[in-house]
Amino acid sequence: MGLSEQVRFVGTKTDLRGFYEAFDVFLLTSREDPFPLVCMEAALSGSPVICFAEAGGMPEFVRQDAGFVVPYADTQAMSEKTSYLLAHADVRQAMGRVAQQRAESEHTIDVIGPQMYALMQPFLSR
Repeated sequence: MGLSEQVRFVGTKTDLRGFYEAFDVFLLTSREDPFPLVCMEAALSGSPVICFAEAGGMPEFVRQDAGFVVPYADTQAMSEKTSYLLAHADVRQAMGRVAQQRAESEHTIDVIGPQMYALMQPFLSR
């Protein structure tokens, strides 16, 4: 397909932080995924997320300010939003900061763990 100069397969890796930090934008191309952790990892590295509407839980995370939600399976719209963010560093960086702050304040184990523990308490005492 002529992609050998554009795509590099790096094999299995255990620490992906360097890869996430190199992203300008993270595209969630899945057409169905309830709440992909890969988006949280990308967001924690400051990448805005572009995802499909009605394809899982990411639109609730992205909202209007941590990237873009495009119509379901509309790859053209995804491409246009990607190009827009690549051409507008200020917008890309601002959305990336929002994504990072949202992931840190709402989706880390330090935040979610106590909430899960509190929800389980009534069932554990039985």
